[in-house]
Amino acid sequence: MQQPPMQPPMQPQMRPPMQQPPMQPQMRPPIQQPPMQQPPMQPQMRPPMQQPPMQSPIQPKLSKRRRSLWPLVIGGVGAIFVILIIGFVATRYLSNSAWKENTEAERKAFREGRYLEAVNFAQAALKEAESFGSQDARLATSLHNAGELYTRLERYAEAEGLLQRALTIREKAPENQETARTIYALARLSHSQGNKEKAERLYRQSLAIREKALGKDHPDVAESLSGLAGALSLKRIEEAERLARRSLSIREKALGENHPDVAESLSSLTEVILEIGKPSEIESYLRRAITIRETSLGRTHPLLAESLVNLGVFFDKRGQCQDAEAPMRRAITILETAYGTDHPAVARSYLALASVLAGQNRVSDFEELIGRATVIMEKSSGPESKDMARALSTRGRALTNLGKYKDAETSLLQSLAILEKSDKMMGESVAEAYLDLVGLYSKQSAYTKSEEYLKRSMTAFEKALGKDHPVFSALLITQAVYLSKLKKIGEAEDKLRQADAGVQKASGTIRSPLQAMSLLARALILFEKGEYDQSSEKVGSLMPSLEDSPLLFGDVVHFVYSVSLAQQIKPIGEGLAKMITQVPQNGGRFPAAQTDNLIQRIEVLESTAKRGLILVENEQCKRNQNLLGEYKVLLGVLYTMKALFIDAKGNHQEAMTVLRDNLASIQESLKHESTKADTRAFFTVYSNILRYSGRADEASEIETFVKTITAVESSRN
Repeated sequence: MQQPPMQPPMQPQMRPPMQQPPMQPQMRPPIQQPPMQQPPMQPQMRPPMQQPPMQSPIQPKLSKRRRSLWPLVIGGVGAIFVILIIGFVATRYLSNSAWKENTEAERKAFREGRYLEAVNFAQAALKEAESFGSQDARLATSLHNAGELYTRLERYAEAEGLLQRALTIREKAPENQETARTIYALARLSHSQGNKEKAERLYRQSLAIREKALGKDHPDVAESLSGLAGALSLKRIEEAERLARRSLSIREKALGENHPDVAESLSSLTEVILEIGKPSEIESYLRRAITIRETSLGRTHPLLAESLVNLGVFFDKRGQCQDAEAPMRRAITILETAYGTDHPAVARSYLALASVLAGQNRVSDFEELIGRATVIMEKSSGPESKDMARALSTRGRALTNLGKYKDAETSLLQSLAILEKSDKMMGESVAEAYLDLVGLYSKQSAYTKSEEYLKRSMTAFEKALGKDHPVFSALLITQAVYLSKLKKIGEAEDKLRQADAGVQKASGTIRSPLQAMSLLARALILFEKGEYDQSSEKVGSLMPSLEDSPLLFGDVVHFVYSVSLAQQIKPIGEGLAKMITQVPQNGGRFPAAQTDNLIQRIEVLESTAKRGLILVENEQCKRNQNLLGEYKVLLGVLYTMKALFIDAKGNHQEAMTVLRDNLASIQESLKHESTKADTRAFFTVYSNILRYSGRADEASEIETFVKTITAVESSRN
């Protein structure tokens, strides 16, 4: 530190000749010669009355020494005080300068997504700020910034302590903008930890302060709206969508359409409507968010990775696994750089990609990624954390779609056990875990178990969301379907009446598919009651409303198609059986009117089956590949029945053309466990009818056709 300006003039007074101690010169008289060299009295120089005769010649000089000491002492103390003041001011100035530099560097690194680098600056700024005092506004800023950064890094315990300290300082001005910022940061922290109720309360608190202080159209207000929408995304769907759209509108007007905050509002909106919105609209929002972030933040920013993962998840849910893989892999590269390879955010991206790979039947790649994610999550969050439950449920769902039901059941039950242990995780997470098991047992036609877990899921969802929620209505409809399959028709109809009350209250894009689901359940109940014609009519009316349905109902389309086919074939078969008994009375022919009616019904089902088959074939994910065989089997049965009816009208060559043109589907029906016996028996009846009608050659041709198919299948096996 530079020497104060008062110190140099004091140096000659503090250092006498002959190297005596520093203070000695201040005690010496001003005359430096020895006393014996002076005359004792010097009468000629001093009047006799000015000095007493007995006084020592040195005594006056001692008095003069005392008078000169105090100014020097006072001057020295003053100089030291000035030095201390200057040093204190200089230290404070330098400390404040260092704090500003570290704060600016931390904020810059944070905005650019260099989170690990930002930690060093945040810690340095906080260290400097601690010296300013426990209530200093700069300390609150450093605490807030560090808490925001640690939330992003998922160091939640540290983040909460820092943000609470910042709020303690700032809340002395409760309606201050900075207070609202810290409350919002605490809301995001709670949201990230899965505590949506606390997050909602804090988001609303920050929103109220900001609207009052800044007005309802300020970008900071939009930030609180966006966060609140995310917290309400499943609980109150309509309110959440309204808030998210308002946030987007405010930011677009205030900041321009290409600002990175606009991308944040777009991400929040897609989170809200991902399952219930129109797929084309959602894809548009996701791609726009990616473009904005890539342009404004750069190609390596973690927020860009977040948007890329969201796009991949969307594609995965739509069955576009190949399209999903590229953005997922790009996101992983960005996240590994930003967080390090052992971070939970990276592990979650591994899980998302694993689901995509499982959809492509790349089992070894899927298992390798699941294993890596599990190791990271167990190390970072613990073996019984929600992250571990997520990893297990992802694995279980993928194995279910791969048909590995035993391993899938083990993973899903382990996930459920983790979630049920913690009251904090009860509600939506547990309800979804029950639904995973419902799906598993449904694929195995274990409807009793499915219905048991469906009841548990409904109880959990009712507790978390309430009876009037659209998801609860959807579950009531599903329960009605299971009860109808278990022949509990009265209970099924009661559940459907309860569901319809909720469906009427639903709005937006979710209402139409809910109505379609309700119609499907009613059709299945009618079918189980033996009212086949009415059932068939209701199912036929469902198709248009499900073609572009929200992702929440994606699998319902295939369910409607396959169920409607399988169940409507049954009454056609029964009609055919009745007609066969009447063949002798009709000279070996079927009644023309009934035959034409049945051919028309078969062609309607044929069209439905072909549509379902095309949908599955166009899907990049293989989750519904088992339906390819189902559709082909059903088509094989339909083609066989159609050929018989055409032959019964006397058009044998046309019938043989139908059989030969659809040989692959008929082969599927002849080898599939559920249909091969009935299909063979059907062909036997077919040939017998021809023989009974005196058409032995044509009957032999049918028999040869079946033998040829059987021989081909035997040689393949």
